[in-house]
Amino acid sequence: MMKGPVREIIPISGQRVYVRVPSDRRVTKARLLVAGNEIPFHKEGDMTVLEVPTINLHEVIALDFAV
Repeated sequence: MMKGPVREIIPISGQRVYVRVPSDRRVTKARLLVAGNEIPFHKEGDMTVLEVPTINLHEVIALDFAV
């Protein structure tokens, strides 16, 4: 019997996320809140580029800024 449209969760990997950060702010740490680990990031012009290794069902990215 069918239980709904989703029967299997297939994770995706190797995602690159671009975030425009105001010029007066500097990112010091990037974390995945669901996975619970830090992820690498770097600057490309006015963008901060985050390297997300894998996303299972959903994910939340937290950025820490310098004071």
